[in-house]
Amino acid sequence: MESASPPLLNKPIIAAPGDDVILPCRLDSEEDLQDHFLEWIKLEMDPDPIKRRFVYLYLNRKIMTRFMMETFIQRVSLNPDGLKRGDVTLKIRNVTLQDEGKYRCYIPGKNLSTPEGDGGQIYCSNMELWIF
Repeated sequence: MESASPPLLNKPIIAAPGDDVILPCRLDSEEDLQDHFLEWIKLEMDPDPIKRRFVYLYLNRKIMTRFMMETFIQRVSLNPDGLKRGDVTLKIRNVTLQDEGKYRCYIPGKNLSTPEGDGGQIYCSNMELWIF
C-alpha cells in the first residue's frame, strides 16, 4: 500500500525575506502524477479579492493559474521530472513575510493509508514556513 512521506518531522522551514524555499512532499512510491489533480494551499488564509485560494493548482499536465492567488503565480513551481516519480515538492521563490504560515498539498483520488491521508486522499499537511 502506498503512503506519503511526512515532511521532516514537521520541523518548520525557516527563511529570510527574498529566499527561495522548498516545501517537500512525495509519495513513497514513484507513481507518475503528471495526469493527476493536485493542489497546494496555505492554511488559515482567506482567498484573494477575487476568491482565488490556491498557492498552486495542477490538472492533467497543466498549471491552472486562473485559480491561483496572484501573489504566488510567478513564484511557485513543481519539478516536472519529480511529478513523474511521485514528487510534488513545491518551490516558492523570493518569499515574503506574507508567505509565512502552514501549507498543505492534497491529491484527491489516491487510495492511500497514512496519518495525513483520509478517505482515499493524500496530502502533506501542516508544513510550516517561518520568515524572519
